[in-house]
Amino acid sequence: MDDLHISKHAKTRMAQRGFRQGDINLILELGTEVEGGLVVREQDFRRFEKKLRDQLKHANRLIGKRLVLADGMIVTAYHASRSDTKRLLRN
Repeated sequence: MDDLHISKHAKTRMAQRGFRQGDINLILELGTEVEGGLVVREQDFRRFEKKLRDQLKHANRLIGKRLVLADGMIVTAYHASRSDTKRLLRN
């Protein structure tokens, strides 16, 4: 569905009804297929909300982790201390 085109009629209706481009992308990602299209249900939203919370927990766990890259390759990985982080950010 990535290559969907929006008809002139749909553009007009979406403008009248307050739809934004970002809304379309989220509906395409979250929505449940129904006859002739998609609808976002409460449970679709709850599933998306849980996924985002899980990603935030995971991302929080990565604070202070560092990857060293060279020539398109990961050379090493480690837990950077606060002083390492400050020094790296200064340079």
